[in-house]
Amino acid sequence: SILEKEHLHRQDPLFLDYTFTSRQENISNWRTNRPLKIIVHGWRDNTNSSWIHDMKDALLQEEDCNVIIVDWSRGAKTLNYVFAAGNSALVGRQLSLLTQRLSKAYGLNASRVHCIGHSLGGHAAGFFGRHFKEKTGLLIGRISALDVAEPLFSDSGVSVSSEDAQFVDVIHTSEGHWYIRSGLGMTKPVGHVDFYPNFGERQPGCTLMDIICDHDRSVYYFMESITNKQCHFKSKPCDETSLYMHEKNCVGSGASGEMGYFSPHAAGRGVQYLSTNKKSLYCKNN
Repeated sequence: SILEKEHLHRQDPLFLDYTFTSRQENISNWRTNRPLKIIVHGWRDNTNSSWIHDMKDALLQEEDCNVIIVDWSRGAKTLNYVFAAGNSALVGRQLSLLTQRLSKAYGLNASRVHCIGHSLGGHAAGFFGRHFKEKTGLLIGRISALDVAEPLFSDSGVSVSSEDAQFVDVIHTSEGHWYIRSGLGMTKPVGHVDFYPNFGERQPGCTLMDIICDHDRSVYYFMESITNKQCHFKSKPCDETSLYMHEKNCVGSGASGEMGYFSPHAAGRGVQYLSTNKKSLYCKNN
């Protein structure tokens, strides 16, 4: 569905199909010359989730933009993770086709496209960026991968990566080491900048075995980075060995960063560490 700033709490958003019928070539609430934000949910999730609409509202409050919410719940609801992972590639391709048609019809600039994906949605965003580049020769502007899923994608060659957009920022919140527990989120850095709040594993306020709490925390960190104007998720560079050993005073080469929506404006790239509070507001002066 597509929403824009003047209809922030719109009850009747326009539903788009990636095939882009002639009826849709005149999208009444599409605002030209505005950036496009795309939100993609993950496995076993759907567009009724409150975080998706909270994210949409936060984006529209922050910036005059168009927002597309991708509903692939029919492909994500299966209990078979393998099938859902395969479906994420199809979602990325369809999103690429839709964006190509929007570019042709409305002059949408690829560099102003920002895709925000959680879990398998982060990989769908990667497939989207990759397919779009293959078909147009252009990179979309940005992918924000929020605790992008690890199972089946680690060392697969098809994970979301820094080659899929001009800027790829990743937040890791539920990675797991085999001798402690399994994790849902990607362990290795895959973006231009990879943030590991609280070492990217157990998040404060989540119980030991509540991996879903850890997994979802990435979404709330990202949203708070937009809405909380009193605090910024400042991070520091950290080498991977120090991160793995949980050294809070880890050192790394490079500049400090800022996790979340405004990360492109900070100089920090590579692996970044920060700590958070155990409940909202999560940001603290690191």
